Amino acid sequence: NTGTSSLTVFSATTDSVTEYSVSPSGPVTIPVSGSEKFYVTFHPSSNGTKTGNVRFAHDGLGSPGTVGVTGEGNAVDTFIVSGTASPGGTITPDGPQKVPNGGSITFDFAADVCYHLDSVLVDGANLGPILTYTFTNVTEPHAIIGFFSKDKFKITSVAGLNGTITPADSAIVDCGTDQQFVITPDAYYNVDTLFVDGIPVDSTTSYTFKNVTTVHTIYATFKFVGYTLTVNVVGNGTVVKNPDL
Repeated sequence: NTGTSSLTVFSATTDSVTEYSVSPSGPVTIPVSGSEKFYVTFHPSSNGTKTGNVRFAHDGLGSPGTVGVTGEGNAVDTFIVSGTASPGGTITPDGPQKVPNGGSITFDFAADVCYHLDSVLVDGANLGPILTYTFTNVTEPHAIIGFFSKDKFKITSVAGLNGTITPADSAIVDCGTDQQFVITPDAYYNVDTLFVDGIPVDSTTSYTFKNVTTVHTIYATFKFVGYTLTVNVVGNGTVVKNPDL
């Protein structure tokens, strides 16, 4: 800067953003007697010589200033590698990615809460539930897809003699959901003890597992409460209970 005050370059741009890039792109303040280097990088989209212009918008006279640039080179082939994830998880990076010829790219999978990675297809081949995969020496397009599945948990139900639990035997429950069990004693029986995951809980005729995120067990026992005997006397006479308990 040969002026008598500082010079501010607000922006440095090219007229062909696909062929050239400028760094720094602004804003930059250059003090009196100071200087600033701007680097122009050539990105040929095809083989041969390319010309363009770099424009500097600044607060000095003659703004914007224009500098012509010329570059020569060969285009670098790129290939699209697409990453996709089903609902229930993510892939990083996501979507189509440009990879230079001979380059590499890594994809990572992560499952959402209550989901797990079920399988990964790379160019149609099932590689199983791998959490990361790297394409190396890329010379053609590729595709990677991750499939996620909902976690499921088994709740085992057991009823002792003289009663039932519904659902019987077991229930397969989606992660994060609720599952109710109904305990029904036979006639003349009541629920004696109810165990949930081996721990006694208050005897009841129903129990609900809330927000299931692991396996569980439920077990009920029943106790006899007796019979009711009703006696009706017809004619003259009496009925005596013996023994009178």
